[in-house]
Amino acid sequence: MRIHVLDTTLSEIALSFNTRIAPGDRLRILRKLEELLPDYIEVDAETYLALGGYEPRETRLSVFARRVEDVPAGAGVVSFSTDFMLPHKEPALGQVRSLVSEGRTVLLMAENFFDAFGCNAQHALEGLVAARAAGATALILDDTRGGVLPSRIASVCRAAMEQVGGALGIRARNDCGVAVANTLAAAECGFEWVTGAVNGYGERCGAANLCTVLADLELKLGRDAVGRGALKHLGSVAHFVSDAANQPLPENTPFAGSLAFGHPMPASAGSVLESLASVPHIDPESVGHAMSILPGDSNETGMSSWSNSERYELELADGTVELLRRQAQQPDYRGFEVQSWEVSTRQTASGQATSSAAVTVRVRDDVYTGSAVGDGPVHAMDLALRECLMPLYPALSRVRLSDYRVRVLQPRRGTASIGRVLVEWTDGQSTWRTAGLSSNLLEASWDALVDGMRLELMRLVESHSVMPETEVDSSWAV
Repeated sequence: MRIHVLDTTLSEIALSFNTRIAPGDRLRILRKLEELLPDYIEVDAETYLALGGYEPRETRLSVFARRVEDVPAGAGVVSFSTDFMLPHKEPALGQVRSLVSEGRTVLLMAENFFDAFGCNAQHALEGLVAARAAGATALILDDTRGGVLPSRIASVCRAAMEQVGGALGIRARNDCGVAVANTLAAAECGFEWVTGAVNGYGERCGAANLCTVLADLELKLGRDAVGRGALKHLGSVAHFVSDAANQPLPENTPFAGSLAFGHPMPASAGSVLESLASVPHIDPESVGHAMSILPGDSNETGMSSWSNSERYELELADGTVELLRRQAQQPDYRGFEVQSWEVSTRQTASGQATSSAAVTVRVRDDVYTGSAVGDGPVHAMDLALRECLMPLYPALSRVRLSDYRVRVLQPRRGTASIGRVLVEWTDGQSTWRTAGLSSNLLEASWDALVDGMRLELMRLVESHSVMPETEVDSSWAV
């Protein structure tokens, strides 16, 4: 059976406590959500307007609204919500008819439906029939308070199927910790629509975790939802969205967490699994989760970790991925080599802190040094590195740092935790990210800065936009 998917991640994040995304990240998240190939991605009216008319290529946007007046012009699909606990729903159904008459697709959100069914089952079912007659494409039953258990969900869903038939859906809340179970119960009753938010974001205890729902539908129930190909993006989407929402993804998150399929095995463990309990219940690669064999101590830090347990952190850095690809294609070209770098911060008795950095690089047979004072250590390192490179490669001036983020990846290790630094760059037209990974945040920052400069240099040389200067001011040489 084909299951239609309404991804509510963006609209749910807007309702989540202590979870916010920067305006500039909305489009980036939307494009990442598209990788899961949902039928619709729900956004609120503010986000829809902020996207400036952007339309996904393989999915459609649905704008959440409670009144016709709240629907932005140009919105072709509307997630129209009405409270089924209200005794008279005719005004709301009239608005559904109005939206349909305008050529819009209406996905009706039946708020508090399960509570309304408990109060007056026949009245609730008649409301669904009337909404279908008004032209709603899908009828999404909303457990708005999140207080219904799977057995009750299944009972009500079967009754709705008998009365209304197909094109029914479920929108479950996680206040009892069973949102995913409720969603799957509805699907097993024949519901053709599911909703959910990546990582389960939402008000109070959140919504059904869409990543878990999709994996269970495809791999456990054998339903056709987004397809096995899209499912392989599940892990990277979950980590990308958690980073944008500034909410670390728990390591034990089903399917997407770094420990979802157990600890990576050290190479000394051999290839023979000791017990059936060690065998994953699914192929981890089916959800984009590669099981790693670590070279020795699994607590190693440094860049070697990129290919192992922190693999998803690299996927957040499209610039670093591009750099690795270019270096694999041109292994003999580096542009410059870092000989040394140092940075220090000093606070005076007045309370003012100053940071300074010194950098030494080698370009072919020549050595260049640069030093700078900046507004913080990262700024100082950036200026010092540019002081070395700009006389040789003045075109590098077109790129600048536009965002800087730090994430602690192993909080259980306290101040010895590995940190991931993401530096976002822009040339005024496009943006990309480079990453550094280390228990030393300054080292991670430095790695991300160097990768950003080296990537841009390789781009410029490839396009023949820049070549190393043949004449260099000797004052820069040591």
